[in-house]
Amino acid sequence: MAPAPNRFHQDVSKAIEFLIQRHLREHSIGEAYHAPFDVYLDTFNVYQPDICFFSKDRFHLLSDRGAEGPPDLVIEILSPRNRQLDETVKKDIYAQKGVRELWLVDPETKTVSVYDLAVTAETVHLTFDEAGRYESSLLPGLVFYGKEVFYQRV
Repeated sequence: MAPAPNRFHQDVSKAIEFLIQRHLREHSIGEAYHAPFDVYLDTFNVYQPDICFFSKDRFHLLSDRGAEGPPDLVIEILSPRNRQLDETVKKDIYAQKGVRELWLVDPETKTVSVYDLAVTAETVHLTFDEAGRYESSLLPGLVFYGKEVFYQRV
């Protein structure tokens, strides 16, 4: 069995999910899920993103076993064990299968690299850090501040 992610990884995941869930309670634009949640992109590519968001337009992809197609947004939090896979193979497959936006969150450097996969998987659309902010067109009205994403209570 693979070891669980470290505590800061979990803190970052929890912070992002809290921001998204709070926004979705006020704005009924979709649903977000966190790992473990199976996303079946095809017969051979089944992933459990740290966090994924499905707009109402993609609700038809949701099933009892998870999702039968791509989320609009995938958020992967990097760790030494998964960094290589997330930055290469999974990024490319997410783009090929129709994920619109991918975040690669690096707890070590406290940065978020945002890929607009609808345009290209080759280059980062933008990066924000602890001092920065970001507004995704997929979650209108929600502003992500780096200081909230990388907040550590203890």
